[in-house]
Amino acid sequence: MKTLNVASARDSFSRLVDEVHESGEGVIVAKYGHPFVMLVPFVESKPKRNPYPLRGMPYRMADDFDDPMPELATMVAESDPDCRCGEAEASTATGKAAR
Repeated sequence: MKTLNVASARDSFSRLVDEVHESGEGVIVAKYGHPFVMLVPFVESKPKRNPYPLRGMPYRMADDFDDPMPELATMVAESDPDCRCGEAEASTATGKAAR
């Protein structure tokens, strides 16, 4: 990578920009003999994929979203005789906790 001091970079800045763009290689500009800045070609990057595309969009939830689903409890109870699904609904109706 080519290194120039500030004075020579200032004097030929336009030529230097063209050279960096065409060659694709950066140039280091030194100040008082120490690397100070680097002039590199611009590379346009792809936009990052948004992992949450629906964030911030309005949504509507049904009024009965959290209502009990007795038909689901019945289906589960029929498929698994050891299930105590119906007890939870029965206990909430009577006020007693299921065991």
